[in-house]
Amino acid sequence: MTTIFNIAGPSDITVQEAELAFKLGLQLITEYKSILIRPDIDKELDAERREFETKLLDKDKTMVEIKLFYESQLQQSEKRMHTLEQRYETRLQQTHEQHNKALNALGQQQHNHMQEKLNEIAAALKSKSLQETGTKGERQFADIANSVFRDFDKYSLDDKHNQTAMGDFHMHFKQFSVLVDSKNYSNQVPSTERVKIKRDLEANPHIEFAWLVSLYTSVDKYDKYPIMVEWANTKQCVVYINNLNSNPEWLLRTAWYMCDMLHKMNADHDGQNAENEVLKTRIHQAFENVREARKAVRELNSNINSQVKLVQSLDNRLQMTLNIESQALVETGLAQLDAWWSANVCAGPPQAVLVSSKLWTKYRQHLKQGGSNATEEEKERFLTYIKGKVGASELKFHGKTTAGAFDLHGLQWIQSENSDAIKIQLNNV
Repeated sequence: MTTIFNIAGPSDITVQEAELAFKLGLQLITEYKSILIRPDIDKELDAERREFETKLLDKDKTMVEIKLFYESQLQQSEKRMHTLEQRYETRLQQTHEQHNKALNALGQQQHNHMQEKLNEIAAALKSKSLQETGTKGERQFADIANSVFRDFDKYSLDDKHNQTAMGDFHMHFKQFSVLVDSKNYSNQVPSTERVKIKRDLEANPHIEFAWLVSLYTSVDKYDKYPIMVEWANTKQCVVYINNLNSNPEWLLRTAWYMCDMLHKMNADHDGQNAENEVLKTRIHQAFENVREARKAVRELNSNINSQVKLVQSLDNRLQMTLNIESQALVETGLAQLDAWWSANVCAGPPQAVLVSSKLWTKYRQHLKQGGSNATEEEKERFLTYIKGKVGASELKFHGKTTAGAFDLHGLQWIQSENSDAIKIQLNNV
């Protein structure tokens, strides 16, 4: 809808000037109306503001009351918490005393049981047939060990079979010593022999490893792999070697390699060896599990028999964790060397020869590409590993001693499919 206004004005005013004057007049009228309406609005705003201030005061009073209420509740909660802490400390002390009594009773029971088993073993060892079989097995192991480890630095073999709690032999290497007990059984080596060798090892705290070697059969409960390990305690380890005569040189060299790796990892405490960090992390996790288990034991306040069973179960789990993690670590280290060997070296004609120094150079390049440092310990471990890849007749040392380089006969490099390849590009005409 359009409204038309007719306004008289001077004749010298143009249309544009008239429109401008009209617009200015409308603005003045609008401002005037707002001035007339504003007092009513201000009154309403004042009323609302007073109402809001009243509500705000009421809210502040309510907040003060709520604050006082919660402060009172907090004080009461703190008093109840203090009372509960005192009760918990008293209960924890009582449980700890019961736990110590249970451990002492369990230790005495295990000692008595162990003494009975030792008496049984002592009686069985008096049998003439067992003595003859054991002597034959000891001579056979001594011959094999002297042949396999003849080139190892500072190797020696001491006969200890006539001394109590010393095993059959003590093998000495530059890095560590091994207590050896060889078994010439026609059936599986029983668990009593495992108990005996762990006891002998613990009686020789200066020796880090013990080998229970079965010449023709396997060891009871430790026959899943040719070589398996079991920790007697956190410092000493037992290695079980099954059916040695199936592959004596490879089995003994592999057992030595496992012990050498565990020895170095267990002896390194400066955190510089990246491989040791893996073992340290696993051992740390194992001890964390033990700590949590002991915490659970302290909270138990039921009967003593239940506590004894729980403690025994937790100790078995700790021992099992050490066995599994140690076996996994050893298998991982061997797997890395086996994978490299399979990818680079294969059997060749009798006249084929590989030199140890060239093998080490290529393996060192492989380690460098993987981000690892080629240390002297890594080199020694590598050379020990490759010596077991050929028989004694195929292993020829360059010098008069075993400290220098050596040749491995009957082996050759795997030829790369891309070596010396020629690429030809055809262009369409």
